[in-house]
Parts: sequence; structure tokens; C-alpha cells
Amino acid sequence: MQLATSAPQRAQRPDPGKTYWLALAAYREPAPTPEDPEAVEIPQYVSDAVAAQMLRRINAYAERMRSSGRADVWRRMSRLQFSRDSDSGLRATDVTQGGEKGEMIGTRANLLGRYSRAVSVMVAGSRPSFSARSIASSAEAVAQVNACNALLDFVLTKKKGEQQGKRAELFMQLYGEGWLSATWDERAGKPLGQDAQGRQRYDGDIRITAKRPDEVVRDIDLDETSEHEWLIVARQVNRWKLAQQHPQLADYIRETDTRTELETIRDNLRLDGLSDGRRRNGDTVTVYELFSPPSILVPEGVYAMLLGSKLIALDKALYDDLAHYEMIAEYEPGTKNGHSFLWDLCGLQQCSDSVLTAIISTIENYGKPVLFIPEGSMLNTDKSTQMKAFHEVRGTVKPEFVSLDPGILQPLMAARQSYQDDLTMIAGVNDTVMGDASKSQSGEALATLSALAQQSVSSLQGAYVDGLGDMMFGSTLRFRRFATEERIIQVTGNTYTSDVAKFKAADIASIDGIDMQLDAAIMRSSAGRKEVADKLWQAGPGVVITAEQYLEVQSTGRLEPITKKPSSAQKLIEAENERLREGKQCMVFDTDDDRAHIAEHSTNLDDPDLRMPNEDGTQKPGVMVTNEHIQQHMQALLRKTPDICAALGQQPLPSVMMAAMAPPAPPPGQGGDAQPGEGEQPAQESPPNVGGPVPTGAGAGLPPTGIGGADVAATEMPATA
Repeated sequence: MQLATSAPQRAQRPDPGKTYWLALAAYREPAPTPEDPEAVEIPQYVSDAVAAQMLRRINAYAERMRSSGRADVWRRMSRLQFSRDSDSGLRATDVTQGGEKGEMIGTRANLLGRYSRAVSVMVAGSRPSFSARSIASSAEAVAQVNACNALLDFVLTKKKGEQQGKRAELFMQLYGEGWLSATWDERAGKPLGQDAQGRQRYDGDIRITAKRPDEVVRDIDLDETSEHEWLIVARQVNRWKLAQQHPQLADYIRETDTRTELETIRDNLRLDGLSDGRRRNGDTVTVYELFSPPSILVPEGVYAMLLGSKLIALDKALYDDLAHYEMIAEYEPGTKNGHSFLWDLCGLQQCSDSVLTAIISTIENYGKPVLFIPEGSMLNTDKSTQMKAFHEVRGTVKPEFVSLDPGILQPLMAARQSYQDDLTMIAGVNDTVMGDASKSQSGEALATLSALAQQSVSSLQGAYVDGLGDMMFGSTLRFRRFATEERIIQVTGNTYTSDVAKFKAADIASIDGIDMQLDAAIMRSSAGRKEVADKLWQAGPGVVITAEQYLEVQSTGRLEPITKKPSSAQKLIEAENERLREGKQCMVFDTDDDRAHIAEHSTNLDDPDLRMPNEDGTQKPGVMVTNEHIQQHMQALLRKTPDICAALGQQPLPSVMMAAMAPPAPPPGQGGDAQPGEGEQPAQESPPNVGGPVPTGAGAGLPPTGIGGADVAATEMPATA
């Protein structure tokens, strides 16, 4: 069976019983043809052995999940989260009647689902701040960082990366762990033409999906300190498309039954009653994909696709990593399995539902008036509803009735309140997070309560940020390897303004990681955002904020609308430092923050290697250009008036501020002695060149030498050693 032709040939035929199964999967035998004398093929026994190993691990994982009780916990959480009771017939969507005569009347108050949604808002309600990280610090690397940040925004927004991240966070709450995958779909994107076999080719696109733990099979013997060497991931595909892609196995794909032991567990998580017959007769089948990145034992890695009991694909690794990234807040000791604190709410939720049923049943059976209808009466009560407002009793003798004692309900109500208090305490939420602010008196108190609640879910927040960051870096690796053609992506940006950008793989060649940072707890609550926005609004001259920026900070919690200018200015300074060190000139504009430029550019001169003169005694070009550039910023800073500084959100020099505040000189002839130059026409001061470059050389009134030159004393600036 010839499934792949790209892996190298092994010199000696391996023994399946004595060979590591992943190393066996990489074995190929020669199969030369007149067209390709170097062609190789996969022996049938290798394909069968790898399929058997994958199937054995899938079933072993399913058995471990069942025997450890995890599969039952998953089943219970799926039902309790989505309005159903895990054991009884109670549902939050309706009222259920039971008992011998329908005397038991109950429903559910889905507190667990409410707490879960409140926790999700605290964990994933705000997008974490992120920035690509480059292995270099050159101006080109800075440009690549900017391009990668735009690409990641495209992945999060347009490719639903953030949406899938929130789904994985929900899985982490319900099932103890969630997974995010970043794979490349070679049959997506724009058409590029046809290949040699006449099949349509596409430029491909990223595919981001969230996975539950029942869909990610791993080594069941690993502990929490171990790293995964392989993953077997379940994926739903259309059997007809799959048959078209693998015509040699089309009949098998169309007719096979894909049920495994893990499918039984997966069916228990569903709420729609999926049957075996529907699976066999439907368009969708489950395939299991093996991902094993390159390693010492298997230098080129392994990729395989299993359908039923047969491999339909086997090749070297598609990616340099597992392409699936875990989101786990807590590991169970000694295992690689995740744990969720919401599991502790299951029993209390069912106790609360039981007491609620008792309360409703008691009120329904004993809390209604009794209507006695004597025999022979013509009173017609057929039009009454199912739950009547009274009980009917018919007969000749009026019986004695037991009325409801209000004291009977008090212990039930107290028990239910106790269960609810325990649920709230274990979930780590408070009234403010749940939307009840009636007990608080100030915005600061609301922000504090919200921040305290968010601290209780810090482990979930950390796992969410780490998982999202790993997925984003994986997406970067996918684009860097497969996005060979230039493409146009739509970028939303941190300020929610749409734009388009061109992109190709070479634009992110130096990216080696993604730095993630979750906003402060106070910024993830509406009260905290309002508090920060109010303080920024009242900050004064140092911070320039518009009404639109104020409203955006308050509504979204993102500070980018205000910090975008300082961040972009810092990136500009860093890029200029690189150019200055190389001896290249940079322009100076009156809109620059001269104080920041002077401070940052002077760090170039802190480099001993750069300060040392050349062998002939002359200064290095980087020193001379940096000196000249700093002088230009000093001159620009001296020329800025307080009004210009206020408009730019900068602080003027104290000397300039004092000169502006000094009283004007008296007119000639009105008091005081005549001033030097009296009668002469005062020189006209030229206005600042706002937005334009500062002239250099003699035209700018600058000395021809650097800061360390002897002619610096001719200016009004202090000399620098």
C-alpha cells in the first residue's frame, strides 16, 4: 500500500514486536519506478501495525477514563451545565410531575450554569494583551513584530481564534481541561490551479478549533511533569469528501463503522440522543489523527490518519510541534489529567434542586384551598388548568382537612439557602460578579469586590492565557511554513478599527514567541474600568484623552486607545537607535517627544565599544550621528512653547515655562530706564515648525561638531562630556 513517498528508507527491516511503534511508522521500503527510481512505499505490515497501535491506545484511554470515574463526571457536568439533572428527569426548562399520583412537582434552578458563566466572564471576558517577540532587535525585526501582531489579530478575530479560546475555557471548567488546535487546511483559501493529477490546488488557510478531553487521546501513564510525545486527536469529517480525497479507499470510507470505545463516552456527553444507526447512515465520520513531531527517535516525526481499523494516511510529521495546546488549570496528582473546581458543585446543585422540588410539592399539595362539592351538585370544573388553584373533594360528608403549617417550609427554605451559600463560596463568586450591586455603596467598593473574585480564579486565568498564547504562536508557525503566496488579511486592531494588510511568510521569519499579559483585575470589571477611565480623564496635562477614548476605555477596558501613541513612539525610538548605531541619519520633528528621544538615544553612547575611537583617533560614525541627532532634539525642545507642549501632551522646559510666565517689559518711555537696543526693531521669532523636520547644520544654529566637541559652548546648551 503506497501511502507516502517522502520519508527516507531504512537500511534494515524492523521487527514490529521489538520496534518502537512511532519508529516503525517511519520505516519505508524501496519501490523504484521508471519515472522515479528513488521512490519508496509503506509495507502493508507497517500500516497494519501502526493502525493496531493507535486503536489500542484509543481504547485504553477510554477504559481509563471510564474506570477512574472521569467519564461519568464529564457526563454529569454536561447535563447540569445545560439545564438538565444528571440522574433524575428534572429540567430547568419545564416543570416535572412525578410520584404515584403526580404529587411530586419540581424543576431546577440552574445555579451551577450561572456560576460557570460568571467565571467565564472573569476569565475570558477581556482579550489579553499580546505582542510578538523577535530573536533580533534590528529595524527589520521591529517591522516583523508589527506584521506578526497584525496577523495574530487576524487569527483571533477573523479566524475565530478568540471565540474558540473561550470554548476551550468552558471545556476546562466542565471537563477539567480544554485544548486548542492550530492546523493548516490545505484545501481552504483561494484556488491556485490544478496539480499533476488534475486536482484543484489552494493556497490554504489556518484552522483554529477547540477540543474536549474526550477528543484528545494521550499517553495515560504520563505524570504532570512529563511532556507529550504524541497525541491522537478525533475530528469529524465528511465521508464523501474523504472518499474523494482517497479514491483507492473510497468504498471502505463510505461503508465503514467508525465506532470505538471512546465514541460511547462521547455519546454520553451529547444531549440529542445520537444513535449508532444515525452515525452509520450519516454524512459525518470520525477520524483519528496522530501527531508526533520530530524527535531523537523519529527525526522526521509521524503523521497518520485512522478510520475505523485502517490507516488512510501515513507520512512524516506535518508540523514541528503537536499543533494542539492544552488549557489546564490544575493537574490531578501523578497524572496528566486536569481537574476543575466546579466539579465540587455537582452534589450541592442536586441537593438544592431536591429541596426546591420539596418546597414546590409542599406548597402545591398543602398550600391551596379545598373546594368541597356535595353529591348532586352541578358545579362544573372541567375548564380548570392542570395545576388548579384549589383541590376538589366530592362526597356526601364533608371531610376533615389538614391545612399547611407555614412552619413546615422554614427548614426547607433554610436548607436551600445554605446550599446556595455553599455553592457561591466554592465557586468563588460574590454578589457583585453575579450582577447584584445593591449591597455596595461606591464604584471603588464594587471594583474591589470584583478584583477579589477574580483572584479566586487566577489559575483558570493563567491557563487560559497560556493556552491562547501557545495557539497564537502555533498559528505563526503555520503561516511561516505554509503561507508561501502573498495574501491580504483584514485587521481589526486593538482600537476596533478595520484595515487591510499584505502578508507573506517572510514577514515573520524572525518571530520566536508570543508575549501574553492579562490585564489587571480592576480592568476586567465594569466598575474598575469606570474608575480608571475617570482618573485618566482627570489626570491633567500629562495625559491627553478625548471623549471617544474615555468611552472606549470604560466600555472595553482596553488602554490601547490612550497608550497607542506612547507605544508607537517607543517603537520609533528603538528603530532610530538601530539606525543611529549604524551611522545613519534620522529626521527630527517638532511633534516628537524630545525628552524621551534624548534619554533613549543617549543609551547608544553607554556602549563602551561604540565610545572607543577608531585606530586613527577619529570617532565612530555611530557616535557622531547620535551626538548630532540628540542636539537636534535639544534644539527642538528649546523651541517648543508651552501651548505647543500642551497640545502634544508634553511638559515644556522649566526655563521656557518661566519665560512665558514673566510679566511683559513696559513700553518705551513708560517707567524704568531705557533698555539696551531701545529704538531698534525687535527680531521676529519664527513659529515652531510643527509636524515638519527640524533643519540641521548651520541653518539650525547648531555647532558643526558633536556633543563632545569644543564648539558646543557656542550654544546655550550644557556641554556633555
